[in-house]
Amino acid sequence: MVKADRVNRWYLEWTFKRVYSRYINSLKGVIIYLCCRLNGQTIIAKVMRASNSGNEAGKTFAVEQNGEHATLGIKKRSLFFADYRFHMNTKEFILKDNPINSLLYFCVDGTVLGKKIRIEENWDKEIEVKLDRRKVALIKPNTLSLEATIFMEEEASRHFLLFSLTCLMYVMFIIYKDESKIIERLMDELLDEGEE
Repeated sequence: MVKADRVNRWYLEWTFKRVYSRYINSLKGVIIYLCCRLNGQTIIAKVMRASNSGNEAGKTFAVEQNGEHATLGIKKRSLFFADYRFHMNTKEFILKDNPINSLLYFCVDGTVLGKKIRIEENWDKEIEVKLDRRKVALIKPNTLSLEATIFMEEEASRHFLLFSLTCLMYVMFIIYKDESKIIERLMDELLDEGEE
């Protein structure tokens, strides 16, 4: 389905369907998500858990589409900020949590193919993908499941790099949210102990 947004750019829309119900970091090689057209019948890509020795265990994922393959994983990191390794073909791109914004919400910056990219959560709890400050994709998470609807500029969707990075960054967003809850719980426990 193609939709127009408020500024009359055309977007493709597809769903990100969860097919494996256990915790997202559980098994290598198991298909976790399928990107489907809105009819739910046409599978356009598969997302699965992968591995990379330079990344944190259980935090690398791959996407496959029409014989093309890309991976994204979290490098070993500090407590609060992550570096992400994105591999496609023989190229590697490093993206990083924005050290200011990431304390408050999901925000990743980097450079791919000479263009600045930012993937960040907005006030509506959606994820915007911006290339040179121009929004090229929007991910709308389903609040009741780990599924999402993805809107992407038709031109941008033709580039496997942008398509795969958008899909894989949604998985990183889920990991970020899970880890934020753990840190929040730990902080609450520390504050509760301090009051006693």
